[in-house]
Amino acid sequence: PDPPTTPPPPAAPGPAPLAQAQAIMKMPPKLLAFSVNDGEAVTTDMYVRFCFRALGGASHYRYGAPPHWNDWQPLVPGQDASGYLLMLTCAQEVQFQVKNQYGVSSVLSNRITFRYPKNQTVAASKASEHCSGNGWSFAVTKKDCKNCARIIQFPLDGTILCEIRSLHSEGDEIPQGHKCEFELFGGRQLKEGWEFVSYDLTLPLGIGAGRENGYAILRQPGPGDRDITLRIRLWHDILRYVDGISFTVRSITLKGPCDLPISEAFQ
Repeated sequence: PDPPTTPPPPAAPGPAPLAQAQAIMKMPPKLLAFSVNDGEAVTTDMYVRFCFRALGGASHYRYGAPPHWNDWQPLVPGQDASGYLLMLTCAQEVQFQVKNQYGVSSVLSNRITFRYPKNQTVAASKASEHCSGNGWSFAVTKKDCKNCARIIQFPLDGTILCEIRSLHSEGDEIPQGHKCEFELFGGRQLKEGWEFVSYDLTLPLGIGAGRENGYAILRQPGPGDRDITLRIRLWHDILRYVDGISFTVRSITLKGPCDLPISEAFQ
């Protein structure tokens, strides 16, 4: 009979998994992937989660807005790595890093938009352009004359002017005292998520309520309103009237999402 054969020697062990190899070789962790809130593009919350994959037994993490870092924090089993975005900063870049007792990983970063409410100002005439075709009203709502009142927009300086005019040069009407009412930014409300802050107004000089020539603000929105209707009354006594009385709206300030243009408020 043939002599018994000797079994082959056992195969050499394969390469250890990377994490085990790093532990054996006393290597720092390897950061493979990182995102904020699982890659969410926009958030309205400053508090966020840091989602990452790393090999090599990471024990701590840190994050920050380049080039700055926050302090190292321990990684707790069963808890997400987390932190806070910067205040009053819309588009943000967050950098992230992990470490263990043998060293630190490379740095990965991710971008996210923190949508916080921000004040934005627009010239009055530009705002009226944004209102065009969207149901907003700009009108002389009451007048006791034919041609004595008008609304003028001046694109060059961005203003809207409400004016009551002299009729001395117009042959179709007898000069007399007049009163007129105007409505600006009426007819509808701001888009959800936007609110009124203030108007920049230039009031007529040397006239006022109770005088022969005067003005009155019949309606003006308050902070936080979405109805931004502005109603104005102008009047004059022809015997004490010199040239013209005007009321000017220079700009409007609204509060809304920091990453959206103010034109969105009027859509």
